[in-house]
Amino acid sequence: MIFLYIIENNHVIMEEAVGLLFAKYGWMFITMFFMFFFKGAIENLYYGVRFMMGSEYNIDDIVYLNSKKCRIIRMGIYRTTFYMVDETRKFHIPNNKLQNHIIEKELRQN
Repeated sequence: MIFLYIIENNHVIMEEAVGLLFAKYGWMFITMFFMFFFKGAIENLYYGVRFMMGSEYNIDDIVYLNSKKCRIIRMGIYRTTFYMVDETRKFHIPNNKLQNHIIEKELRQN
């Protein structure tokens, strides 16, 4: 009889402890869940803003992407669109993948 009372009492204490834990740190668990779930979108957003805020590349610039002549058509938050001048086709690259490519720009002749 006493043994059952101790088990029931511990169960109530555990429920209260878990309730207090979630009440105090619940926002952390929810934030970590959303950060993990939207990691790719947040990463693309970061690299997109970083690429757009930089002054070295602008829309309609002629660049060499992996030694192929391209023109930057659109710079979005999540992806950048290039038009290949020689092959008359366009393609999109996610902004977090731009660091894996070699992008060169010709200097202007004065």
